[in-house]
Amino acid sequence: MAERKDSKGRLLKTGESERKDGRYQYRFKLKGEKNYKTIYSNYLTPSDARGKKEKSLRELEDNLENNYSTFGDTQLTLVELIEKYISLKPKLALSTSYNYNKTKDSVISKHVIGQMSVQSIKKSDILAFYKYLSEELNYKNSTILLVHNLISPTFQMAVDDDMIRKNPCKDCMKDYPQNDAEEKIALTNEQQEIFLKFIETSPLYERYYPMFRIFLETGMRCGEMLGLTWDDINFEDGCIDINHQLQYRKLDGHHQYLITSLKSKSAKRQLPINEKIKRALDLQKQWQWQNGINHLPEKTIEVKGYKEESRSNLIFTSIKGTPFKGNTIDRVLISIVRDYNYSELNISKVKGIKPKLLPHLSVHSLRHTACTNWAKAGMDVKVLQYIMGHANIQVTMNVYNHVDLERVKNEAQRMYQLKDDGDFETSTLRIGTMAKSPTIRNKIASFK
Repeated sequence: MAERKDSKGRLLKTGESERKDGRYQYRFKLKGEKNYKTIYSNYLTPSDARGKKEKSLRELEDNLENNYSTFGDTQLTLVELIEKYISLKPKLALSTSYNYNKTKDSVISKHVIGQMSVQSIKKSDILAFYKYLSEELNYKNSTILLVHNLISPTFQMAVDDDMIRKNPCKDCMKDYPQNDAEEKIALTNEQQEIFLKFIETSPLYERYYPMFRIFLETGMRCGEMLGLTWDDINFEDGCIDINHQLQYRKLDGHHQYLITSLKSKSAKRQLPINEKIKRALDLQKQWQWQNGINHLPEKTIEVKGYKEESRSNLIFTSIKGTPFKGNTIDRVLISIVRDYNYSELNISKVKGIKPKLLPHLSVHSLRHTACTNWAKAGMDVKVLQYIMGHANIQVTMNVYNHVDLERVKNEAQRMYQLKDDGDFETSTLRIGTMAKSPTIRNKIASFK
């Protein structure tokens, strides 16, 4: 439908029109009635009617919404509307359904706004709710956005159904910019060597070495890694088929393991197997056979979505043959960093040297490290997007931009150091083909 405007070029909403005599009208139908009713005003917006005795058409529309069941069932609460919205979503992934319901039950239902009627909720109510989440519950802006992404489309459905005239969530996220996320940590090459060596030589953590080695070599997501079966490994073609993920979610009233579709279509991909990955897989297979896993069915549990013969075919499991939960792996990483740093602090204190400590790590830190490694190596950005399974190339580009900034800083620092050492001109000549370019030589010389 083409946009309709008044004589002043302002957009008119559904039901609004400008008469030939310059007056404005709004046609509506009360619930349960067949005939339309009409209200009139000489002014369209509140600013037009400022200082006048007559109310504007938009103010009259607001009064209608407040006083009549004009647009639908006014007794429907926000929680009930959200439940309706979720039930109408086609082909909703189990993980998405779980997250929606968790947000509804643990956040929205526990606040008074959840029990308010849909028609009574105003923009000020939404703003007050978000402020409560931010200041009282200390939610990060990114978490508030998750709540907003459920509430806003729910209200939009109400608008489309003529239950309410406008979406109260509009522009409510302006005060919660999405720049509060902690900077992602990418381990340096030295830190990666320290991390892997500590795990490989630790009697307590050595069984996790194959998994963490493959995390750093492939950049897989946690659910993708934990859902891998030996059927997904093609040693002949040298690739890993990423086609599903393993999750632990509340379903049908109780928590259970289930296989779900990937995060997006882009997440379905095949990853190459290098020698380090092959060795890690060989070590994992050896560990499983030594511990009687995958050939003792009584040690396995049901995984919803796997065929019966695949339940005992998971690559990474506990010592009992049961699947891992995602948060278990993050807790293992916390323990590894804690134990390594404790040992390193004691050793460095005895030796009188500066300790080489590891930062706080999560599975996503390892994924980001793998992505950063490839970006530093100069991998084509589209290839890296495919390997990482990013639906949006901007996510991949953000890693490249960060790497490029590091290169600029490091190169500038190296130039400053050469200048301070008095070996600037000699060193620049060692750059080879770069030093042969007059333009680049002039830029380098400008540091003098």
